[in-house]
Amino acid sequence: MLRRGRDEVRGGAAPCFEGPLAAAEGDLWLREAVHGDDVEPRYATQKRWTARAGRLLGLVGDEASAAGVREALNLAGLDHEEARRGFAVATSLAERGTVIVSMLDRLVVNEALWGRLLLAGLLSGAWAQPFLWDATISRRVFPGRGTAHALPARTLL
Repeated sequence: MLRRGRDEVRGGAAPCFEGPLAAAEGDLWLREAVHGDDVEPRYATQKRWTARAGRLLGLVGDEASAAGVREALNLAGLDHEEARRGFAVATSLAERGTVIVSMLDRLVVNEALWGRLLLAGLLSGAWAQPFLWDATISRRVFPGRGTAHALPARTLL
C-alpha cells in the first residue's frame, strides 16, 4: 500500500503538522477557554503550528531557503512554487492547512523522511541545528560528515 506523507506524520508522530492537518479538515481549535478548561488546544496555537509547518516545507521565506527545502524534501519545483503562491494568498487557516496537506502528500515516504525533514527545518529556519542519534550504532547520524560545510553560514548560528 502506498503511504502518503500526510499519513506518515499523523497520530502524534509529528506534532508540528497536527494543527494544519486539523485545519485542512475544517477542525478549527477553540478560540477561548470553555468553563476554565485548560486542556483543549487553542486557535492561536493552531495558527502558530500552521505557520511553522509552512516554513518547514519552504512555503514562506526567501527563494534561496525555499530552494534548499525543495531539494532536501525532493519536491518538484513547479508543484512547490504553486504551493508557495497558494500559501501566500490563502486567507484562512483551512486554506493554508490544505496547501500544507498537498505538500505532505507529495513527500516521498521512506526511512530517510525524518532526516530530510530535519534538514528542511534547518534550511528554512523553522528550528536551530538538530542532531539525530542512532542508538544502534551509538553515533550521530545527522548532521553527517560534510553537512555543516554545505550549509549557508547563517543557518549554523
